[in-house]
Amino acid sequence: MPRICHLKLEHTLHESQASRVVLCSCDGRPYVVKMTRLADDDAPQICGRPACASSAQRARREAELLCELRDVPSVIVSHGWISTARVGALLLDYLPGGSLASIMGRNGALGHQSARFYIAQVALALEALHQRRVAHRDIKPDNVCISASGHSVLVDFGFARRFEVRRDTRFNYVSQS
Repeated sequence: MPRICHLKLEHTLHESQASRVVLCSCDGRPYVVKMTRLADDDAPQICGRPACASSAQRARREAELLCELRDVPSVIVSHGWISTARVGALLLDYLPGGSLASIMGRNGALGHQSARFYIAQVALALEALHQRRVAHRDIKPDNVCISASGHSVLVDFGFARRFEVRRDTRFNYVSQS
């Protein structure tokens, strides 16, 4: 695993309100660093409490889950997490095929064979996650990326949650602070 100080930042791949995804390299191998703002001074409040899980909570939950899910096929591989009081950085594998959303944006709708192939891999990944009592909760073309070998990989576990199965077979999400 590369040391964070050895990473050479290349360029930004994606930027949102809460995070920035940067392509970087170490010893010729590409990685991605997902940087998340952890200080949520401007988060909306309801009765003095956060209206929803803050980006800091989501980033920490994502880092913890990905460390536990390293061996799950078709799930992005995390190489570690480092944080300061204001920023968290998650070191991830680089997926050169881009997201399904970007592929469909360039080429239009997927053909039936491609769609079946990617959907089957996502279904298998979800099955493996559910066996570990994890719900992704944000499946969309933006969060399915393509590896160098052409296989789909689930990314962005910021909204993922652990769940318990109750005797009446309904799901109950585990509260995580």
